[in-house]
Amino acid sequence: MTGPELGPDETAGVVHRIRARAEDVAGVEHLRVHSGPGEIALAVFLLADDAPHARRTVRELCRRVLDGTGAPARWFLSSPPAAHDGGSPPPW
Repeated sequence: MTGPELGPDETAGVVHRIRARAEDVAGVEHLRVHSGPGEIALAVFLLADDAPHARRTVRELCRRVLDGTGAPARWFLSSPPAAHDGGSPPPW
């Protein structure tokens, strides 16, 4: 997710909402959240039938956080990074 730079308390609030909402999403096995200036990156490990289903599930999780939960205005979903090649550390 990308958006305006937030203060530490605001960022912590968004991260808390992500974690709380993830508890309600079927199939989520593990969630890792990394926040930086103007971005919050997620690594979500979940049980899904296939990659498209997994992407839809994670996008829905992010939409729930951004819609109707007090998430800051002007935040939006960004495209996922290219598949990790294993040759360098992942971005999270």
